[in-house]
Amino acid sequence: MKIHVIPICEINERQLIRLKKLGDVKFFKKTISKDPDFLKKCVGADILMMTPRPPIDVIPHLKKCKFISVLATGFDGINIKLAKEKGILVSNVPAYATHSVVEHIFALILGLSRNIKSSEKIVRNGKWNTELMVVSMGLHGRTLGVFGFGKIGQMVADIAKTFGMRVIAYTKNVKNVAQDIDFVSFDKFLADSDVIVLASPLNQETYHKFGEKEFAAMKKQPIFINTARGAIVDEKALIKALKNKWIFGAGLDVFEKEPVERSPFAKFDNVILSPHVAWGSDTAAFNLVDVAIDNIEAFLNGAPKNIVNF
Repeated sequence: MKIHVIPICEINERQLIRLKKLGDVKFFKKTISKDPDFLKKCVGADILMMTPRPPIDVIPHLKKCKFISVLATGFDGINIKLAKEKGILVSNVPAYATHSVVEHIFALILGLSRNIKSSEKIVRNGKWNTELMVVSMGLHGRTLGVFGFGKIGQMVADIAKTFGMRVIAYTKNVKNVAQDIDFVSFDKFLADSDVIVLASPLNQETYHKFGEKEFAAMKKQPIFINTARGAIVDEKALIKALKNKWIFGAGLDVFEKEPVERSPFAKFDNVILSPHVAWGSDTAAFNLVDVAIDNIEAFLNGAPKNIVNF
């Protein structure tokens, strides 16, 4: 069984040993950006363990492959419909980075709410006496709105409450939610939120869910955080919202087209940008690889799990 591994993070020695016990393994250097040789790395594999966002659609070119273990929770970068038609099972790694993503979300919230960029600039430029006052947004008593309410959204809600924030949420699925959360209509969600956190998957219903109309309806000039998927937001509308001061600021870890070479958001002082790394703590990366290997083992044992295209 030929297993080709195209990782997005480091694989430790113990994990390498696990993989080598499963078949004839070919390892490639980690891939986080455009790779003209990506397809060559995939062809000939019976099993692929790979980055979730290949630079091209590899599925039409796979002749032997029967299983793909995606190194991510999200799998929107994989043509799973065609994979199913070709008899290729695709698995993902659910909930491996929940804590890491939530930590990053609050890093962005706090960086924006306390206006850290401007404060640091004062000290670095020696303007302590002339620009001491920096406008910031206190979180205590404010309303945090969570769009989507899975594990990440629920953990965000827990932490927000420790800051003394009220939490509201908009979601289509409120089953099995133990928390005392005020679930509201989308219009009320937009009108009442002082901080908006996107925590939903990208699908037909959420694509460009936040456009010009939605940003204009945000009455409280909220902080806007997206660590979910870039295409949930119409980026042109978000730029207009920043120019018109419809929002206080934005924290963006994901973008509609990645990788980003020259971001139009870079010119805004009230925007914090990161390169799709909210997931990437050391513990999350370790868990990611471990579960991806678990998925391959389960497939080879005839009991595949975490399958996303059955």
